[in-house]
Amino acid sequence: MEEDRLQAFEKMLAAVQKEYDTILSGLEKMKAEGKVKTVT
Repeated sequence: MEEDRLQAFEKMLAAVQKEYDTILSGLEKMKAEGKVKTVT
């Protein structure tokens, strides 16, 4: 039972990290194109 929960958690974590990387690379691309304005 505990093993299943651990595996489910690790799958979720991997999915979240992948999504985060996708968002970050998207932001980097936008910054490179000068589309992101930083709020100060």
